[in-house]
Amino acid sequence: NIKYELDGNEMSKEDITGKSGKVKITIQYTNKEERTVDINGKKVKMYVPFVVVAGTIIENENARNIEISSGKVVDDGTKTVIVGMAMPGLQESLGISSDEIDIPNNIEITMDATNFETSSIMSYVTPKVLEEDDLKVFDNLDEIYGQVNTLQTSMNQIQDGANTLKDGTTQL
Repeated sequence: NIKYELDGNEMSKEDITGKSGKVKITIQYTNKEERTVDINGKKVKMYVPFVVVAGTIIENENARNIEISSGKVVDDGTKTVIVGMAMPGLQESLGISSDEIDIPNNIEITMDATNFETSSIMSYVTPKVLEEDDLKVFDNLDEIYGQVNTLQTSMNQIQDGANTLKDGTTQL
């Protein structure tokens, strides 16, 4: 289920498109794969443990201050890549209070938008529990975007130098 809000007021995707303000997109995942299992002779309701990874790319031209709950935001200067993670049903299966630990079953994306545009949000659902090695891709993203930023800065310096050379040649 996807819910769109503008300045705290819920709107449809069609109504929020083109508007400006504080946008919040909530993607609520519901685990419907419930099983009754026998644990030490007691019947217990549990959900198949799914991990959801969702992501999208937002153009920075009309959005800033982009944040995501339980995820990662990587800004390359022109666009922002956001990736979030949820585990619907796991909190209930483990019987842990959200006061102790809050296991997300939704993903919230917030931003300050002008002329808001919706973009595709891709979700990948797997019953495989993510391992530490699976999460290393986020570290690689930081490194790649750091290199892209260095490349962009260097290209700007080259452009500035070329403009200075052109001005000097014209003056000469």
